[in-house]
Amino acid sequence: MRCGTKKRSIIIAIDERARGMSETYNLNLIDRNDLSVLEKMINSEIITQVNVNFDAINEWLGQFEF
Repeated sequence: MRCGTKKRSIIIAIDERARGMSETYNLNLIDRNDLSVLEKMINSEIITQVNVNFDAINEWLGQFEF
């Protein structure tokens, strides 16, 4: 992906793991049992603003440094 190029994404949840990740990271998600809203989401002005806890990631990675 080129710098400055933005892509929208919609994740289709098939299990509880995807739903949990959606809550944690603020992902655009629909349930596979509710695909009727997919077209509406595609044609809407959804905003993708993923939240990542970099402190937690760095703490986890820190356990591998010697």
